[in-house]
Amino acid sequence: MPTSLPEVAVIVLNWNGKDDTLSCLKSVRAQENIVVHMMLVDNASIDHSVPAVRESFPEAEIIETGANLGYAGGNNVGLKHALKRGFEYTFVLNNDTVLDPYCLANLVADLNAHPNAAAAAPKALFLDSPTTIYFAGGTLSPGGAPEHVGMGQQDGPQFFSCDTEWVTGCAILFRSRVLKEISLFESKFFLLFEDLDWSMRARKLGYKLRFVADARLWHKASASFGKTFSPLYWYYYSRNNLLWIERAFSRRQRPRLYFSALKRTLYAVLLDGNMPTLERKQIRRSVARGVSDYLFRRFDERNSWR
Repeated sequence: MPTSLPEVAVIVLNWNGKDDTLSCLKSVRAQENIVVHMMLVDNASIDHSVPAVRESFPEAEIIETGANLGYAGGNNVGLKHALKRGFEYTFVLNNDTVLDPYCLANLVADLNAHPNAAAAAPKALFLDSPTTIYFAGGTLSPGGAPEHVGMGQQDGPQFFSCDTEWVTGCAILFRSRVLKEISLFESKFFLLFEDLDWSMRARKLGYKLRFVADARLWHKASASFGKTFSPLYWYYYSRNNLLWIERAFSRRQRPRLYFSALKRTLYAVLLDGNMPTLERKQIRRSVARGVSDYLFRRFDERNSWR
């Protein structure tokens, strides 16, 4: 008698990313050896994303939030809905990704083989350089800096499935019953560091996190910010790095990690010789605003960061 295929709720968050989202959902639809339930969560897009998805993917469930809730808040809407539906596995996926046809099946198989794992992340490669690693596991430096294993290196057998210190929000397969215990993303982050925060909470409760080398996707990095080192990026990075340290580490550890985080941010901004002078000034202001907003506990969305 044939064994029924695993069912996975796949949550794709969209904010004015119609073309990326359509490509992503096409790869979700093409998953093999798995039953997918597509859920599009739309953060108040104005680029006609929702009608386009409704036409091309009539099987997708569409949830419109009515506002830009960011990565954390938008995905939380989808996660709450998926948990109510009772799916055993729930997958959050950036809309600027394309999945290998066996990505989800391989992630599920790895979680099944590791019952104490809360979540698993696939190998992520750059979409414009398909054999170059974007993420092959996550580590933390002694100074508390989150680092992608293998970033910029050519893919190869040295990147094998293993436990990892954190999983990137680019793509995470959650074991739903454990997600209920750990809880959802912290909405204060809005963008950046919510994946690290969730990972640390999972590990503090004794759960493992998995990197699965045979599960692959291709990622169009940094589409959410327009470009990686924009002032908006540095605003959220500087603010949320401090918030993450506060939530993840003891009072005794925090001063050293705060200092390291600020030093890394300032070095990155001051030492980039390719950055135009005007842009450097904007980024300095956005970093200062990020630190100020952290100190004064302002964690809503910031579009007026100048």
